[in-house]
Amino acid sequence: MATFRCTQGLLDHLGIKATEAAPGTSGDTTLGDWYAKIFMVDRRKVVLWTNEQTLLSFVMLKVRTKKPEHFYMGFLHGLTMALQLEQIPLADVERIVREYEGEMAITKTTNRSLVASMNQIGQVFDHMVWYNHGFKHCDIGDIVHKLNNTPWKAIGFKFPSGLVRERCASSRCH
Repeated sequence: MATFRCTQGLLDHLGIKATEAAPGTSGDTTLGDWYAKIFMVDRRKVVLWTNEQTLLSFVMLKVRTKKPEHFYMGFLHGLTMALQLEQIPLADVERIVREYEGEMAITKTTNRSLVASMNQIGQVFDHMVWYNHGFKHCDIGDIVHKLNNTPWKAIGFKFPSGLVRERCASSRCH
């Protein structure tokens, strides 16, 4: 089961009251749960997705709809693109995406430290867009790739892309 742990702002945007949000349990997927938040970059609403275990992150730019189904489809598309940007083998990409198909739980965030890391990643993303003079002039894929190849303190100064590769390799062994 896919478990998406969303900030209160994103739950409000989706029209899900915190009390209605499913409690959610850590999934038995290769990468585990995902955290998501909504914020403004270059006058656009952006959803930042960050993996709880690896800090692998990607963004969803078109956040006009408030339907959880579209939110979920955007997640699958963004996850596929992020894994491909990191040159994860196609068989692993397909397996990981299949693990998130089906039932989903949208719930509140539970890890304040991870939310802080996600806020930092969001600030770096915002700065990179600003540095490239806005969305019209920047390569979002390149920015996401750079974010996932930046060592983060919360994961012991490791690279999110490297941790994903390690998890893919270890899950193939089981």
